[in-house]
Amino acid sequence: MEQKLLFSSKDNNFPKVKITKEMIKRAIEETKKREMAKTKTGRPAFRHHFTADKKKKELFNNVLGFIGEFSFSIFVGQDWKANIRPSYETIDAVDIWYKGNKIDVKTERIDPSFLTRVITKRIKDNEKYASCIVPVGQINLLKKYNVIFFGCVPISPGDYEVTHIKFWYPLGWIEAEKIIECPIAPKTPSGARIPYPGFQVMVKNLKPLNELKSVIPNKLKERERCFDIKGLVIIDSTDIDSKKLVPVNNFKFYANYELIKELKRRAEIALKNGTGINLAVDNLVYSVEEINDDLNFKIELDNWENILPWDEKKAYSSGFFQIQFWLPKNKIFVGNLKNVIEEVVRVSYCKKLKRVNLYVRKPLVKPLLEAFNLCFEKRCGIMISANMSFRVEETNSWRGIEHKFELYSKELGDNLGLKLIPIEDLKNILKINFKINKNVYRG
Repeated sequence: MEQKLLFSSKDNNFPKVKITKEMIKRAIEETKKREMAKTKTGRPAFRHHFTADKKKKELFNNVLGFIGEFSFSIFVGQDWKANIRPSYETIDAVDIWYKGNKIDVKTERIDPSFLTRVITKRIKDNEKYASCIVPVGQINLLKKYNVIFFGCVPISPGDYEVTHIKFWYPLGWIEAEKIIECPIAPKTPSGARIPYPGFQVMVKNLKPLNELKSVIPNKLKERERCFDIKGLVIIDSTDIDSKKLVPVNNFKFYANYELIKELKRRAEIALKNGTGINLAVDNLVYSVEEINDDLNFKIELDNWENILPWDEKKAYSSGFFQIQFWLPKNKIFVGNLKNVIEEVVRVSYCKKLKRVNLYVRKPLVKPLLEAFNLCFEKRCGIMISANMSFRVEETNSWRGIEHKFELYSKELGDNLGLKLIPIEDLKNILKINFKINKNVYRG
């Protein structure tokens, strides 16, 4: 059956790249190669920011990304095959170089009936396709580029047949650092919901290719500093050794008899399955009190409603005792780590937390289980003290940018102090108390 034209005759004068069967075939091959790629630790090297429900949609979205890169190469007079990466074990630092610019190419699919107005930028701000979406979760990748170029393919809504991609149209470019100034929303300007929060890059603000000048080498250094100044140095939460750690004073974790019974049950399962333990609590509050030269942090819980079931997948096996305090989502935090730090250390009572996670790592499960057994026998609670460190983080996750402050200890065994607490001396189910120097994050 003859394929229906996916563009109107009046659009033929717009700059465009014709998509060949060879380009689609190679895009499918590269998609499969990337899907199979593993990191050095054996994990999948590539993770979707927008996950499609069906395999056909997923294939289309992946192929679309490669088609965009191939097409941009052709558009600027380069050999599209020469720009294909030989390996996908790591996240690509650069898709394409052009006039000294590090360029990332992003391609949108649009309804053919909107093509003319999108390309000519005569589309209203609240209409479909008035903006291009960059997932907030990709913010750490933006530092690797100085230019983001957007293109589009016109194809009927609901059509996910890759062979129906006929033409790629350039829309324009924007400086990477400008994207972080765009509004963030869970919906497009037209009201359509998107899987993850995204920066809304308006098509009308994209610049044409002829305005893309050769980059001055010093300009790239300035751009990197621009990201740093704005607080957008996103931390990889697995890279613990690179963090700035602040010593914590008098860290104490209290659990009453009822919580000890639950922790004992989880420890027994963890020991059997070779995992750690995690204790997750939602909707807690904490307070910060200024005492002499210290900021005294207190977290207390007196009911079971907010304690979540154990998730073994989150009970990692790394070698420390760790507590994460996740802050509620706050738009003023995104892109400004200074605001996060100021909020965390601000002296105040009843400050809300999104979640608290306690991780008892695998090496500690056995000694703690022995202590829990003793508590169980004597029907008492427990106090755990440890040499801990403190940090505040802005973290890139699949949900977008999230903020947390953490305490954790790399020291195990005898460095973890345990003390039995009589029931009458510990009314709260859970209590966490620690201090940091009040000037540690100031100036």
